[in-house]
Amino acid sequence: CLFLSCLLSCSLGILLGYLLEAHAANPWLSALTFVADLLVSMFVFRELRITRGSPGLPCQMQALSFLLGIAESLFTMAIVGMFAPEAGEVVNVIAFTIILPVWYFPLRSVRGLFLLPMVMTYFIASVPAAGLSVGPSDAMSDFLTALWLSASIGVRYRRDQELLMGCTLALGMVPPMLGGYLHKEKKILLVLWLSLNAAAVYVLVIFARFQRNLPFAVRKCRFIRLDKLRARQESGLGLARMQDLPEDLFGDVKYASEVIIVSHRWVDKYNCDINTPEHPTGFRLQSLLARLDAIYPRSLSQALRHGLSRESLLSMWRSVTTGGADVLIFLDFACLPQEVMRDGKVIPRTLEEQEIFQEALPAMSNLYGTHPVLTCLDVPQDTHPYFASGWCYAEFCTSMVSKSLSRYSQSAIKDYKDWLRETRNGDPKVVEDLERNVLTKDGVQAVVDLFSRDLANKHFSNEADRRVVDTILRAYLTKRLLSDAIQMQDRRAVREHLEQLAIFASAEAVNDPLNDNLDTALHLAVRLPSIEIVQDILDAG
Repeated sequence: CLFLSCLLSCSLGILLGYLLEAHAANPWLSALTFVADLLVSMFVFRELRITRGSPGLPCQMQALSFLLGIAESLFTMAIVGMFAPEAGEVVNVIAFTIILPVWYFPLRSVRGLFLLPMVMTYFIASVPAAGLSVGPSDAMSDFLTALWLSASIGVRYRRDQELLMGCTLALGMVPPMLGGYLHKEKKILLVLWLSLNAAAVYVLVIFARFQRNLPFAVRKCRFIRLDKLRARQESGLGLARMQDLPEDLFGDVKYASEVIIVSHRWVDKYNCDINTPEHPTGFRLQSLLARLDAIYPRSLSQALRHGLSRESLLSMWRSVTTGGADVLIFLDFACLPQEVMRDGKVIPRTLEEQEIFQEALPAMSNLYGTHPVLTCLDVPQDTHPYFASGWCYAEFCTSMVSKSLSRYSQSAIKDYKDWLRETRNGDPKVVEDLERNVLTKDGVQAVVDLFSRDLANKHFSNEADRRVVDTILRAYLTKRLLSDAIQMQDRRAVREHLEQLAIFASAEAVNDPLNDNLDTALHLAVRLPSIEIVQDILDAG
């Protein structure tokens, strides 16, 4: 339906441009074609499943976005007439090969008020009295571009904006121009832009199908929007269990640009967080938001705290392109059904909540192993450290082995090596070898010995959990080694690791995802030459 409706919209746009250039055409026919094109465009909008809502950018980032939009609009006004038939073939070819990428690629990424000046520019350009459009088909191209751009304002996710920007190009800007080229018999330009439009429609339809999927067992986990978490703190509220949080606090993991898994030490057995005079909304909430503010700054002063460095500029760019509703946080206390202590009484999970919790708990390592992980190492006084906690250690090592710490928590690996030196529970060089991906057979045994030795000194509220964590770590290390062996096409190592995986976990563990695309060992193997390795994985279950 989406593909056919896009083709119909393009055809109507081309017809409309042709009719407008043919001055003898019936104006009522042009008006009817325009209305039909709008109706089809509304159907396309619905088929794209666009999520309306605020992108959730902080005020200063909205202002920065608006200023960038003004700069882009001034650039656009200088070249907006270059795509018209009357501009000539040479000018159009230059615009096609150089100007269009400069115009489109920044435009599709920046969120917030960036598009508002662009909408105004194109609306002004579509008015013949403004003198910016060359010919009626060019004016209609500007008008349809302005309509699609205005639809791009006020969408929640960057995915939605990028889809609508694709519609702006493929269904708004180009079709009336093609009608003008057709009427004026500009054959080279007609073929050039028709090829571009066909490719744009194809990419648009394919891209509309993309969404993030989670492992089946954790499909009912919730994810908190960064902008709503900030708003909650600003209103004086702290963390709460998932059952007590408002529905609008959660985002759609299928379409959000970024998912961050948080590994942290609970500072209260039931309520996860504690309020102190220095942290009135909760110690953990404030320390978590401090970490997130360094990645997605709320203000220019936060972004420029280190001057005009590369990292400062990158953090500003992240905030205006991704920060806000597009960043989802997984925090176990607030994203899984939990028990809670109130007035000295424990309020348990309901039967349905307990089923969700028990189904998701064994698969938690898949979240930490397949998505970027942010570690919060801070703990209050009189609380044992993050690396002393057994379950925190399991999350950290799972993330380290699967390389999930590299984006947001690379410094945590250095902290862990310092911890090993301080406690003398292991050799930091083993961690360095694991980082560099240079594990030999002896190196693998050294990692296993390190985990076992360090795990023996961890704190568990339930001593039986120590063996569970040991099994999780061994199984995840084996998955990492299995993945490496498949990439190196080492059949002997693949068979060894498949046998070990069945011992440490189960035969079904070979079907666990190894990355955020949910690729299993079989997915990785079938892309590579060795048929024997594929057969070994099939034989393993």
